[in-house]
Amino acid sequence: LSAFLLLAAAFAPAHAQRSVLPGLTEGVEYRLIEGGKPYRAVPGKVEVAEVFGYWCPHCAHFAPMLDKWKAGGMPANARLVLVPAMFDPNDAYARLFFIAEGANAVNVTHERIFRAIHDTGELSRKPTIPQLTAYYLRLPGVNAKAFAAAEKNESILQAKAANAREFQMRASRADSAMS
Repeated sequence: LSAFLLLAAAFAPAHAQRSVLPGLTEGVEYRLIEGGKPYRAVPGKVEVAEVFGYWCPHCAHFAPMLDKWKAGGMPANARLVLVPAMFDPNDAYARLFFIAEGANAVNVTHERIFRAIHDTGELSRKPTIPQLTAYYLRLPGVNAKAFAAAEKNESILQAKAANAREFQMRASRADSAMS
């Protein structure tokens, strides 16, 4: 799996989106998905969605570049959203990403999870949910009560997983059609 960026128009027809990312060239730094539907639309923003897997070495390599772009080069009208790859509906990393998201902890966990797998070896590429939960709860900045509450909200976790799978399927078809 290689990391890929997909751009979906969040607020206007595709033909009006051609110049909404100043400094970036369509077909070079991004591909516009004609008729694309965003993952999580925000009015007035162009969505840049990163489909990633924590277990993916290419994604781990790409993440710091994406963070740098977000911190200093991303146009003001763009919004970056992270979408965990859902090849397996029982993927522990995707589930724990959604739990961290519900606990408002992605900003303190995202980079650390990549490092724990690819740099330090603290985590395997196929951990169990209890192993990952224990690891997340040891990370500084993770609120254990918020994490536990997010973990118990099964209906929200299932809805987020279904939305990510649906988006990934749409994005994969669009990316394949453009290749």
